[in-house]
Amino acid sequence: MNKVSKSLSERWHSCAKCGQELDRDYNSALLIQKIGLFSTQEEDITSVKTAVSFSLAEESRALP
Repeated sequence: MNKVSKSLSERWHSCAKCGQELDRDYNSALLIQKIGLFSTQEEDITSVKTAVSFSLAEESRALP
């Protein structure tokens, strides 16, 4: 997961680093879901920035 800056009129999320491409609203929903899941694991997720950082750390631990 990488932050890709865009204007509000851009509706498609496309990441040059990981190749992920999907609707911007769907991508936001996935992040909100991750925040909810992390908060049920008693993690201190108080911002989107914290959730993204935590998610990246979790994903890197899952890689072989």
